[in-house]
Formats: sequence, C-alpha cells, structure tokens
Amino acid sequence: MKPPSGAKDGVLRYEDAFDVPVVVRSAPASRPRKPEQKAKQPWPSNDQVPTPGRYLATALWREILKHAAEVGRDVSDWLFSLPQLAGQELMARLFPLQAYLSLEHGTPRPHASAAGRRLTASVVYAHGTEVSARAAFAYRLGMSMAQWACRGLMGLGPTTHVEVEGPAGIMAFTEQGKRPDLWGRHSTDPQEWWLVEAKSAAKLGLPNLRNGHEQLKAGSALMGTLPHRLLLCGTSIYDYVFMTIDDIPLGAPGAHGSAAPGPASPDTPEDRLDDDDDLLLRVTEAHLLTYAHLRYGRSADLRLVPLSRRRPPHPDHRAGSLTAVEADTATGDIRTRLRNASPANRESLRNQPEFSDYLSAPVPGMDVHLGMSRELFGACERLFRERARVAEEELPPDSAARVRRPGLPDQPAPMATEDTEVIRMLGLDVDSPLSSVESAEERRFREARMRMEERNRRDRSRVREEVRRAYQEAQHSAWSEILQRDEPPLDYGAGRLEGISRADQSYISIRASGPLLNRPRSQQP
Repeated sequence: MKPPSGAKDGVLRYEDAFDVPVVVRSAPASRPRKPEQKAKQPWPSNDQVPTPGRYLATALWREILKHAAEVGRDVSDWLFSLPQLAGQELMARLFPLQAYLSLEHGTPRPHASAAGRRLTASVVYAHGTEVSARAAFAYRLGMSMAQWACRGLMGLGPTTHVEVEGPAGIMAFTEQGKRPDLWGRHSTDPQEWWLVEAKSAAKLGLPNLRNGHEQLKAGSALMGTLPHRLLLCGTSIYDYVFMTIDDIPLGAPGAHGSAAPGPASPDTPEDRLDDDDDLLLRVTEAHLLTYAHLRYGRSADLRLVPLSRRRPPHPDHRAGSLTAVEADTATGDIRTRLRNASPANRESLRNQPEFSDYLSAPVPGMDVHLGMSRELFGACERLFRERARVAEEELPPDSAARVRRPGLPDQPAPMATEDTEVIRMLGLDVDSPLSSVESAEERRFREARMRMEERNRRDRSRVREEVRRAYQEAQHSAWSEILQRDEPPLDYGAGRLEGISRADQSYISIRASGPLLNRPRSQQP
C-alpha cells in the first residue's frame, strides 16, 4: 500500500523553531481557507490579546512540550498515594505529540523573522491511525496549543482546570454541565479573569466551535460582575497545525472581551514571582506534577543544570515566555567558568548571586528533561505535604485504585460535557455500562474533591504563607539538604536544546537530534 503523493519520510534536522498561523476573531466562524497565505504579521509581543487579524507566531517545540506537561486535569491527589506515577502521567501528556507531529521545512516566510518551518501531522496519523487514536490525540494537542497561546503568547498566569476549582472560588464551576476547560488570571488585563475553552480536530469546523462558545457562555453566567474574558482556542491539524482564537464579546450591553489593555506593568514576570504571594502559590500548584516526578522518580537520573539568573533580551523574532538557553550568553559564560575551575573554586562560583542551578530529570521513555529552581522545589515540597495531609483525611481509602468494585450505584451519575464529547469522538455509547461505572466513580471522587477544596480554601491564607516561607528558605539551602542525599552531578546540557521560563522558574530540554528534529537517511528495502 503506497502513501499519498507528497508524503515525507521523516523530518528535517533543524532547530526546533516553527511558525503557527493564528487567526484572531471576535466570534466562531467557518474554518479559514489557506491561513498560511494570509498570515503575514508577526505576533505582537505585548502580553495581551491582539486586535482581530491574521498573525504568524514563531514558536519553539520545547515550549509547546513544556505547556503540554502543565495543562490538564489536576492529578496530584492520586499522586499523594502513588507519587512515582508522576513520570508516567508526564509521558502520557507528551508522548502523543512527539509520536504524531513533524517539522516541515521550506514554508513561506512573509517576514525575515519567520522560521520557515511548519508543524505537521505525520502520514501515519493522517492515514494509518484509528479514529479513536486521532480523537484522543486531537484533545491533547488542543489543550497544549491553547495553553501555549494563552500563557506563552498573551501573558496569562497559571491555568486551572475547572473540575478542580472555579475562578474566585466559585464552586458552581466544578459541578456537572457545560463549562469551559480552563481559567486563569491576567496581571495587566482589565478583564483579569480569563475563561478558556480548547477545541481541536483534523478539520475543526463551526459546529464544534459553537459548542465551545456555549460552554464559555455558561461559564460567563457564573462569573457575575467579575471582569472576565472569554477565549475560544481552536487548533486544526489538517495539512499543518494552525489556530483560531475567538475573543468573544461578553453578554452585558457595551461589554467586550477586547477591552483596551491596561498600562504596561513596570516590573517583569520574574519580579512578580518574588513579590506576589498568590501568584507564587498558583505557580507552585501548576508544578506539583513535575515536582512529584523529581522527588519520587528514579533518583539516579537527577541532574543539576547551571543557569544564569541574568535576564537576556527577548528575541524579536519569536513570541513566547521561554528563553532559549543557547541564546543566553550569560549562561554560556557561567558554564565555561565552571568547567575550567577547580573543585574548590567551582563551589565558590556556585555561591555567586548571578548563578542558579535547576534540578532536572528525564521523562520516562522520552528525550525530554523537566526541572525547576531550588526555590520552586522548596515551595512545591511544602504545598505537596499540606495537600497530602488533607487528601489522607478526605479522600476515600481506595481512591487510588481505579477498579470496578461491588456496591456502585445502579443509576449513572451525569457525565461532564468534556467526557461525553470524547466518548462520542471515540465511537462509544455514552450510556454503556463502562461509561456508567466510570461516571459513578467520578461522582464519588468528585464529592471527596469538593470537601478537599473547601478545606484548601479555608487554609489558603495559611498555606500561602507557608509556601512563601519555604520558597525563601530554599534560597539559602543546598540541594543536599533539600533532597537529603548526595548532591546530583552537574549537567551542562550537551547535545540538547534547553529552555528556561524565568517567570515561573521552570526548565525543559529536548535532545537536539531527537526524532522530531532529525530526518533519517532514506533506506531502500
């Protein structure tokens, strides 16, 4: 059986930058035709929702993977009992993207700063994969791209899945019914609360977007007078990956999600993390999964990555929140000095204020390393212990075992819109016995989660202070003290493409010759 005409064997070896056409609109509409031919403007780097138009945003593959690891349902409650599963959950979030996507070279470059590469689906995804696998992949890609667009391009703070908690503590978001996927808080937008719905398909059409619109409207009705913005992020995979972002007007007369942006903040995201206790807590919550992997995964794989604290200038050619370490000359200088120093002088160098070392570890079975700073690790450790104590007291004793048990209710609990949508995409019957069992399990667990969230809200002020204290204490602690073991060896990132997000003190790297970036030589059978 021959593949379609023009199908490529493997992908080209280049740096991991690529271009994503993004169409910004004010309402759902039909799928735009040939967006790559009309997307000529570079994405404006102002951490706001831009005016309607067609843009070409240049991204890094490592940044997409970073956002993919951080977005989705909160699974930390399961990890309190089985923390070593954190690495497998990270693999489940990242591996589908690595498995089905490729970089294609030689695409139009409407301006000099464009990368001239696009993200495409492999021929195996498009023609050789089961419908159910494509549906599951589309969901994961849609969530990842929405997170990248909102957080990386438009400056949104950490996102939370609505099944965990509603914005401003509105518990109605966690109940069954139509709801958006995510919410977050923006530091400079007058519409500070953002509700985000992610949709994705091979050819994302208007019916799916209208459904997302309804979910956002239902969420908006719960917000009351709180200033908020509704964003519908659609990702299409046909031919290549491109996005539509619908900045939907609010229902109140004269109100619109595209209100004029507020004045530019005089500080930077890095400064805000040191000064804003609530932001620090939300960043810590967003990184509990990576923390659990670092703390409870295979300790032999831990490495310390030396990095500079100095903030390099942001490149004009790329939007996004991730700094490419290969472009960070200060980090290069620090690593050279460390390599050339004697052991005693090396330790002295590492105590300098411009120096930082991030703890990192590979995701199982992948060429992806994730990590974080000492300060964030200390904050995560304190929060993890606090949440584990509450989970121990509130969760059902057997909640970690997802197996069918006797005594489940005969009547199925109502399913979340997201669950029914995925089940239908997979071609299954929503009313099947399996769906009913899973739904009953979810209801039982959700009731426990609501009790947990109520306790977490009551304790939030105290926990926020505890997390800040742990963050500050870690600044003056050695890794050997924090980990209660010998200090992991230094890793200078040889052969990898690295990225650091100073806004939340997290790290990612990928192998430079990994499968997405390396085109194998053709071999004739």
